[in-house]
Amino acid sequence: MKQKYLISVIVPVYNVRDYLEECLDSVTGQTLGFENIQLILVNDGSKDGSGAICERYCREYPDNVVYIEQENSGVAVARNNGLSRAEGELVTFLDGDDKWSADSFKTAWEAYSRDPGIAVFSCKMVFFDADSGDHQLNYKYEEDRVVDIREDYNCPQLSSSSVFIRADIAKKHSFTPGIRYSEDFRYINEILLESSRMMLLKDPVYWYRRRQSNDSAIQASVYDRDYYIPTCESVYRYLFDRSLSEYGYVLRYLQFCVMYDLRWRLKIPFAETGLSEEEQAAYVELVRGLLRQIDDDIILDQKRIALAVQLFALELKHGEDVSKKYVADDSGAIRYDGRVIFDLSKRAVFRIEDLSLSGETLSVRGCATIPFHEERFRLLYSLNGSVKEVPLTDTDKNAKPYLYGTIRFDHAFAIEESVDSSSISDLVFLVEYDSKVFASRPKFATSGPLDKKRGSLKSGSCLICRRDHGVTVSRYSALKQLSQLFRI
Repeated sequence: MKQKYLISVIVPVYNVRDYLEECLDSVTGQTLGFENIQLILVNDGSKDGSGAICERYCREYPDNVVYIEQENSGVAVARNNGLSRAEGELVTFLDGDDKWSADSFKTAWEAYSRDPGIAVFSCKMVFFDADSGDHQLNYKYEEDRVVDIREDYNCPQLSSSSVFIRADIAKKHSFTPGIRYSEDFRYINEILLESSRMMLLKDPVYWYRRRQSNDSAIQASVYDRDYYIPTCESVYRYLFDRSLSEYGYVLRYLQFCVMYDLRWRLKIPFAETGLSEEEQAAYVELVRGLLRQIDDDIILDQKRIALAVQLFALELKHGEDVSKKYVADDSGAIRYDGRVIFDLSKRAVFRIEDLSLSGETLSVRGCATIPFHEERFRLLYSLNGSVKEVPLTDTDKNAKPYLYGTIRFDHAFAIEESVDSSSISDLVFLVEYDSKVFASRPKFATSGPLDKKRGSLKSGSCLICRRDHGVTVSRYSALKQLSQLFRI
């Protein structure tokens, strides 16, 4: 049966007065033509005057704005109530403080018209307001394409807001009341478990607001006990069980989705969770149980995640120190079960933050980044052929919290050596790993701007020039001899 509208937009409204007009104007201003759009506003017991704004839009657009009032019952109930009134062929869920780019609805409708068998049309998410930039998962939108979650595992869909869904399929499912976090994660992936195919659209943008006030549900979630055990059980465990029931195994796509969420959880220290010691133990076992159903390569395939966090996830999964599986080959590649996880020939271990020559004393200060267990590493330097160990001290710089405490990626070092400025000297940094020694080219830190045309880094009176065979450091004030004295 032909629907009355092309697209229905369901907007749960709860105390978003300051943002609501911007949100709704992004719908009324769509290039698809607002006459083709049904706007469903569900006021979830707002106390800030949001209802008056909803009523004004309803009066201004009486033919295609539906206004529903309900006692405060949560976003799941609001979305379900709105879904029951939807009369479009596609539906989308827009939060009252977010917005859509102007051509989004037209682009989604044209994609659906070309391939009406697709259930879900996914769009990229971009932050605005207190934060800006692309969501981490936007890497999947390089081109318009169809993915099948039974085969394409690394295109996770966690949001039900940044998608357009065929209304007949959307109405077969509902948001689960009582789930305070990730209810849209569960909803959209229940649909994908059933329908499997999803189209990725590169041009539409769902603008996701990061509030200056830091009071959105997601921003405040880490301090809420419900974010932990209840969410893991009712969302992640539930979806794993659904996959087992429908496919006989946990889809790698779902593994990737859950691991993406767990990566953030592994970085939240217990001190911030509010969990009792008993709850902490139960939470760890729950997370460990989920990790055991996630393949090791899925853990290591996560993008833009610190290697130390991935290795921690592997240790939590296996319940043991997995470093015994690390093997370094002769080229400097360190492998875990045959997979390269760190390449000493390509990744800088040393970062030099200060290099100076005063009289006959060379001073080098910086930090060394060690993503593995320290006892398997020895960091060395060679000056004029004399090899010594780099003295390391603990530092909180770039330290990252995680469940049990802190992961320290960096260790400070300070080297002071007497040199003969009349002779040519070589300073070489080395890494010894399992009795194999590899040269390590350092990186240079600077607070100054990067002059890309000249390939140089400016910092005060220092100039650090990148060359094919290393980095030459010269100091304009009485230290020009460094450029000739040291090959680093």
